[in-house]
Amino acid sequence: METLHQETLHQQRLHLQTSDLQNIADALEAIAAGLRRAEADPGPAPQTTGTAPQLLLSVPDAAKALSVGRTKLRELIAAGELRAVRVDRRLLVPAVAVEQFVARLLAAGADGEPLPG
Repeated sequence: METLHQETLHQQRLHLQTSDLQNIADALEAIAAGLRRAEADPGPAPQTTGTAPQLLLSVPDAAKALSVGRTKLRELIAAGELRAVRVDRRLLVPAVAVEQFVARLLAAGADGEPLPG
């Protein structure tokens, strides 16, 4: 009986992981579609406000940009999936590293390979 219960729990976890990956893949596809539309019709030039672009993101800001939690973001950094730098004691993520990470996810999804996670 215990083995059947464990197997059922395992199947539920796999289903959750699969649906989570599908949600991420759907979101990334929506982002890619938006980028394709923007490339096809860039529209008017953006208004400049005189402020410099943000080159380094805090952990909460980078997590928000990727729609993940701070813990997941730190896991990605620890695993070497996402670059980060230290400025004094602060851990910061280069904006370009976030963009490259998303590009790798899109490329992995386009090739039919499972997305990391």
